[in-house]
Amino acid sequence: MPFLEIEKRSQQTNLNMTEFQSHNFFELYFLLSGNREVFIENKLFLLTPRSFCVIPPYHIHKTEGGAYERINLYVSGDLLNELERKHLARLAEGAAYSFGEEQAAFVTALLDRARAEQISDGAVRQNYLHSFTKALVSYLGVQELTPIMPLGSSPTRTRNDTAVLRIVAYINENYRQQITLQLLSDKFFMSKNTLCKRFRNAMDISIMQYVSYVRLNKAKMYLTTTKKGMEEIAEQSGFPSANYFSFIFKKSFGISPTEYRKKH
Repeated sequence: MPFLEIEKRSQQTNLNMTEFQSHNFFELYFLLSGNREVFIENKLFLLTPRSFCVIPPYHIHKTEGGAYERINLYVSGDLLNELERKHLARLAEGAAYSFGEEQAAFVTALLDRARAEQISDGAVRQNYLHSFTKALVSYLGVQELTPIMPLGSSPTRTRNDTAVLRIVAYINENYRQQITLQLLSDKFFMSKNTLCKRFRNAMDISIMQYVSYVRLNKAKMYLTTTKKGMEEIAEQSGFPSANYFSFIFKKSFGISPTEYRKKH
């Protein structure tokens, strides 16, 4: 289902996402003030004022930090042409970037103008936002932007645990396989207790909860972007059977995979 929205938010106190997010559209996150740590798939970035990140559909992410102001653009890929999708896909490979002052001023003015215009007719407003979105994506596609490197380990930042990020990367790549605490303990040379503690401290979730989240996220992607049957989706998402997949899916989202596919 096509989706397009521009949202601005100011937060005067600490705000941490308590749960991971994932959705079926692109998210362009522009930070106007404050600092935010952004986790995308298995990389952690520090965004500062005049920086932004591109989060593709079905990429697991979350943010945390202190007071801030940001403006976000959410857009479905099917509202963009092939060249525009390529622009965003290329930017998503680097994920996070910093702006020059003039670039930041242009982007902020463009998004603020699009968001602020009051148009009562829903169809007209969507066309209006669509025009601004295409202009922004095209603008970003031809700009020289400075990539922001993922954060490394730091003794002053206890939550930035590179060993945990390596574990996350392993899970993201091997979610179809059987993953156990013992397997991860052996592979990453930690006791199971240390493994579980470090993972939860860094990610605010248990290892096996994260494994389940990754598998369910992949399943949602297959349900909405393919015509695969439930047996095949279960297998390709890492679930042992279609029945177990359906049970976990309904327990997590309140509807069956079939109902989810119909709604999306």
